Amino acid sequence: MKKRTPKLRELVEGVSSYYIIGNIVILSPKRKDIDKEKLAKAIMQINPKVKAVYIKRKVSGELRISELELIGGENISRTIFKENGLSFVVDVKKVYVNPTLGGERNKIKDEVKENEKILDAFCGYGGIAIHASTI
Repeated sequence: MKKRTPKLRELVEGVSSYYIIGNIVILSPKRKDIDKEKLAKAIMQINPKVKAVYIKRKVSGELRISELELIGGENISRTIFKENGLSFVVDVKKVYVNPTLGGERNKIKDEVKENEKILDAFCGYGGIAIHASTI
């Protein structure tokens, strides 16, 4: 019988969810006094393909980019993010990526008609535009 992979909240208190973007994890712990080293090790134990773990701090600047603190793994920020059969090279320190919105981007793509012009005003890495270009 295969051993069940533990949930993060079973290993570290104060964190229950996180984003996996390629081989990078970004999370926002609820507690400030969290053991960062233990947290990074737990995430990398649960997800062996993860190479870097970041805590999302404040959002700042004209481009509204999140300040990220590396708490474990390699000091990398570029990764290949896959969504709906497409691959994007993104730098998580330079652009906001929300993998939970992949279904929404796919719905928008399905509503765009061939040769229709669309404006993706705050496109970031171009998720909507690139999805729409596949029709």
